[in-house]
Amino acid sequence: MSALKSVPSRGPGAARRRPARRRGRATAVAFLAVGLATVTACAGPSGASRTTAAESTPPACAPLAQREHVRIGVAEALSLGTPFQAAGGGWNDEQNLDVEMVVFPSTQEAVALVGVGQLDAAIGGMSANLFSAIDSGVDVRVVGGMGALDAANLPSGLFVRSDLVEDGSVRSVADLKGRSVAYSGTTGSPASWYVSLLLQQGGLALDDVRGTRLSYPDMPTALQNGQVDAAFVSSPFAAQVEEQGLGRRVGDHSVIAGHTNVGIVLGPNLLEQRSDVGCALVRANMRAAAQELTPGYSTRQEVVDAFVTYAHMPADLVRSTPEYLYSPTLDVRPETLQSMQEIFIAGGSLDLAAPLPYERVVDVPFHDAVVASIPST
Repeated sequence: MSALKSVPSRGPGAARRRPARRRGRATAVAFLAVGLATVTACAGPSGASRTTAAESTPPACAPLAQREHVRIGVAEALSLGTPFQAAGGGWNDEQNLDVEMVVFPSTQEAVALVGVGQLDAAIGGMSANLFSAIDSGVDVRVVGGMGALDAANLPSGLFVRSDLVEDGSVRSVADLKGRSVAYSGTTGSPASWYVSLLLQQGGLALDDVRGTRLSYPDMPTALQNGQVDAAFVSSPFAAQVEEQGLGRRVGDHSVIAGHTNVGIVLGPNLLEQRSDVGCALVRANMRAAAQELTPGYSTRQEVVDAFVTYAHMPADLVRSTPEYLYSPTLDVRPETLQSMQEIFIAGGSLDLAAPLPYERVVDVPFHDAVVASIPST
């Protein structure tokens, strides 16, 4: 059973303090045991909801006339930074929003709740389950991306145990064949896609290694005690692996740079029933990306404070972790979604004859309407 906590957004003029943590409602927790597969099953035949995002009517995206409350699912990560900066930077207040952030151990669980209306939105990983749900008629769509990996200063990477590199057992990606490789989530998770891209350099696929599911905090210890041979480690734990000499990067990591495999996912609550509120929420996140999360953000005290207050991250960790790159309009690259689906299909975690079109996954009219509603500076 997953423990949840809600983090309220700071109102205008409120004292800066650490929000109290509380457990989520029992109904939400119970739903997580069922997962996105149940949401898909309940959706009816393929295409039961809007057939493509391109056929939806763009929202007007007018300013909200009154204060509105929304609940969004998040994970406390620097790559998912816009909701925390929208709260700390006052952008939610600007949009007349009270945003309740419900923190999940896995954002894939949050996406499932969006599909049945128990959450208004989620900042979640674009997994095989998400593509499958959309294909089956679940009314969820991606309306924006998050932080991308910077090729010049990667915060994540595939690390091989240092002793295996030093004794010559692993000299290249190809030498990982048959060895244990840890990554977050299951086959079909966003992290497994990154691993697949790197394994391809050695002519390997996920089936050629012994996949081990581990959380990011457990990976440094697993490398240190020899539990796994390699691991795809995300920030801030990648820095720990490098600083303590527990592992060394293997492969050309430029193949994963520039991609974001996490997005803002809306469901029926904000796509249709309250589309003006959905616009305001996405607009607040875009404003946060454009104003708070520009290069050098980790050196700005107000940005650090927002991560400390709303994502419960130590200040020194925010300052020392390599920065993610945020598009000011939170764009999602078509080639990213195409590659993810191709790899998931080939690996058997996504049962589709061919990748879904970009416009079926991303609500382009919605995204573009939000962008058009932001005043030029």
